[in-house]
Amino acid sequence: MGVIERQSIKGTILTYTGVVVGFINTGLILPKILFTEQIGLLNILIAYSLVFSQIATLGFNNTTVKLFPYFRKYSNGHNGFLFISILTALVGFLIVLSIFLFIYPYVIDNPNDGSDLLNQYGLYIIPLSFFSLIFNSLDVYNRVLYNSVTGVFLKEFFVRIMVLIDISLFYFNIFSFEKFVISYIIIYCLPAIIILAHLIKQGQFKIKPQFGFLTKELVLSMIGVSLFGIISGFAGMAVVNIDKIMINQMLGLDDTGIYSIAFYFGSLIIMPSRPLINISSTFIADSWKKNDLDTIRIIYKKSVINQTIIGLLVFVGLVGNINNILEILPKEYSAGMVVIIFIAMSFLLDMFVGVSSSIIGNSKYYRIQTYFMILLIILLFITNLVFIPKYGITGAAFASFISKFVVNALKVSFIFFKFNLFPYNSKILLALIISGISYFFSFIFPAMNSVIFDILIRSAIITVSFIVLIFIFKVSEEVNSKIKSVYNKLINRA
Repeated sequence: MGVIERQSIKGTILTYTGVVVGFINTGLILPKILFTEQIGLLNILIAYSLVFSQIATLGFNNTTVKLFPYFRKYSNGHNGFLFISILTALVGFLIVLSIFLFIYPYVIDNPNDGSDLLNQYGLYIIPLSFFSLIFNSLDVYNRVLYNSVTGVFLKEFFVRIMVLIDISLFYFNIFSFEKFVISYIIIYCLPAIIILAHLIKQGQFKIKPQFGFLTKELVLSMIGVSLFGIISGFAGMAVVNIDKIMINQMLGLDDTGIYSIAFYFGSLIIMPSRPLINISSTFIADSWKKNDLDTIRIIYKKSVINQTIIGLLVFVGLVGNINNILEILPKEYSAGMVVIIFIAMSFLLDMFVGVSSSIIGNSKYYRIQTYFMILLIILLFITNLVFIPKYGITGAAFASFISKFVVNALKVSFIFFKFNLFPYNSKILLALIISGISYFFSFIFPAMNSVIFDILIRSAIITVSFIVLIFIFKVSEEVNSKIKSVYNKLINRA
């Protein structure tokens, strides 16, 4: 538990430092220096590359998380596990490359989009997909070695800092838009190279095959987990990106750009949960191997209450500052106000269920997690088809909220009936009430003339009132412990 806590804290610090940089990039600068269709282009390139790279893993990342404990042995290079992982990734990339080249004409030929940008830059999806694939494969391998921080640093902080530099070069006319896009692509490729160098330095990049270790039973298990991982992995990426892809196809790059900026603000809710889920998945997999249900129960309960507290704090801060956010953005982004709220609510639902996906995905019922993901992508596809034509980008955000509500409710129900694990109690309700009180304090605070000062003061009111009430009512032992620790350090320094 100590490792989970330490890496979660480090990951959260890195994530939110990255959030600040990302806010400067996405919230302050990009909407002012790029056209909405140019922002749409950047996001659609990333969206396609993430989906294709996930398919190219052939589901093996699930195998890494679930079955690596059976390979773990540093002295002999973990029985050749990394060789199998890389070989699988390369085969998967060749398959995906063939698929991409086949559908590419349909991707760029969009009658709803008057822009020629995808035709000009669409092929950059290929290197983006390849390096994203390599990074994902090596990052999940690094995580099962109990190091989730490196990947978080590269994805959440390093990339954003480099993008900020790229934006600055474009802003000061040192780069043309073409050079800006090329640099943007290179930046998103760099994490794969850096994490590879990290593994080599740590002596963990050992790719000598050891086929003698592979028993028939183990191979069949790996194939079974990977087959379902292909579907669940694709569905996972599609869930995050299907709305952008469908908006692009149905409405065009302009609306994709507006939606992408609004989506970014809404997605701030989920960012603190990534470090916790990354490291918790490894411990949950080890606990299932030992059939240690008590440890899983503890992780589950703590993940739910702590993620709920953090999610509610960010959500209230976001909604309390919604007018300030729209004031910062150019006028054409005002259409994204409701999008921000619905996307934030949909990610808040993910925070409410904690590490439920990891519990199911690492259990003997891991196939059920795949079925849930399939259901989610079907719901998203249908609801987007229904709501986008009627309500535009707001319809896409509402589709995400409805779909996630249904699937998350089913996940919690499944875990309860199959494992008798239920993480909710009156403290969850108390956290909801406290978030309402904090929002009320923000709501009655009069608007200030300066947007920046208004954000700072309003956010301070929300944060202080929320944390004080959480502490007084002892909603979370971990949160109270951290508050006391920070307070004691401040007192000692004083």
